[in-house]
Amino acid sequence: MIEQAPERLLTAPLVVFIVLVLGVVTAAIASRSPRPDLDGAIALLADGDLDQHERQPMLLHVTELAKHSESLRHRWAGALAAVAMRDRVRFDALEVRLGTGADRVLPAEQCEWLSLGDAVILNVRLAMMSEASGDKGLALTKWG
Repeated sequence: MIEQAPERLLTAPLVVFIVLVLGVVTAAIASRSPRPDLDGAIALLADGDLDQHERQPMLLHVTELAKHSESLRHRWAGALAAVAMRDRVRFDALEVRLGTGADRVLPAEQCEWLSLGDAVILNVRLAMMSEASGDKGLALTKWG
């Protein structure tokens, strides 16, 4: 009788193929749910390419990152993201950190993309900034 060697189940080409497939699947999953930094998240929201099911987690991501930011622009983004989510508790917590009066007014060049791709959020920001700078007439117009 001749003994035959048992067949190997994992051959080198099969292992290479499995590793490549796992790499492709992992890359696809990672690109489907990005976790950018705060500026990157603001830009993603502002460009308007996110669907609603992608937008909500990104708004939540912005509010979470803004909680710990020392940048006034980032704190504004967090407060406005809370407005977009219709989350009063988050908004109140983030709005307190904006300061009062003229301290909360951002220079125009720092306001880019803070509308987060939403015209209503743009009006909210303009109204709040108008109030902070003392322009009650513009604030009333924007709140209207």
